[in-house]
Amino acid sequence: MARTQNEHEAINSDSFVDIIASVVSVMLIMVMLIGMRIRSASIEELADAGAEEARRELQQAVSLEEAARNETLEAARRIAEIEQWARARAAHRDALALTAAALRRQLEEDRGRLAGGDREQFELVRRLEEGRIRLARLRQQIEQAGSGPQREVESLAVFPTPISRRVEGPEKHFQLRWGRIVAVPLQQLTRAAEEAARRKGLDRDGRLSDAVGPIGGFTMKYSVQLRRRDADGLPSGGPGWTESRCEIYPTSETLGETVDEALAPVSAFRDELAACKPGRHTITLWVYPDSFDAFRKVRDELYRLRFAVAVWPLPDDAPIAGSSDGDRSAAQ
Repeated sequence: MARTQNEHEAINSDSFVDIIASVVSVMLIMVMLIGMRIRSASIEELADAGAEEARRELQQAVSLEEAARNETLEAARRIAEIEQWARARAAHRDALALTAAALRRQLEEDRGRLAGGDREQFELVRRLEEGRIRLARLRQQIEQAGSGPQREVESLAVFPTPISRRVEGPEKHFQLRWGRIVAVPLQQLTRAAEEAARRKGLDRDGRLSDAVGPIGGFTMKYSVQLRRRDADGLPSGGPGWTESRCEIYPTSETLGETVDEALAPVSAFRDELAACKPGRHTITLWVYPDSFDAFRKVRDELYRLRFAVAVWPLPDDAPIAGSSDGDRSAAQ
């Protein structure tokens, strides 16, 4: 009896343990399932967040790439425009240079053909033609004065025939720029440069570069260099022969006076001309493109005063310049 009771208690104990184990197993399984679900949800959320961040970064990278490509295309377009403009400017400059060279050569040929006697004959023909024109104008005015109502007389401008000749006498220089005219103190600047060069002397290489001024509103940059020496140790052009170059710059855009002010009865321009003598002095005009219209007014007045006029057209960015190898002005 006692054995049977012990066996029953052992069976009940084993059953209780099995139940406990089953319950624990079920709980473990539930915990594992819940953990797996939580982990899966976290991974999906993280994946979604990472995808959104990657999408934003990708969009930003695409935007930057598009902007960079547009800037590159714009830069390429501008470079192409600049290259096209540079080619056109170079072609225009070459054409102007060829035209200027052809005109210069033609002038030299014409000057060579016009010997002394031919020039005198040409000058006589020109003066005779001027006299005929003036006589015709006088006859027309006389006829109009005696024929009732006064009619408006058309003015006929007569200018000297533009025969170019090298200037040998004194010159008076003027700059026509920014619609204004001002006297260029070329002689004063040249004397100041010569005095400065004598004081400073040349360096070991026989060179000197310096500047003087301002004088009369202008400064001069100049350079001096000895010619190469020959086999006897002398400069190739002779003892003490040097080559020099100078450039003259205005100190302001408001120098001088407007053309209308200059052509008034009382002006600084008139004062400068009063110190010159027609037939002896040549008026040299350095003309820039922005003052071509003003140049015509000044030229007409100078012709009316019987001055010989020499003209040096200059580009916008070019200074008034000269050198020891340069030609003298050509007057008309």
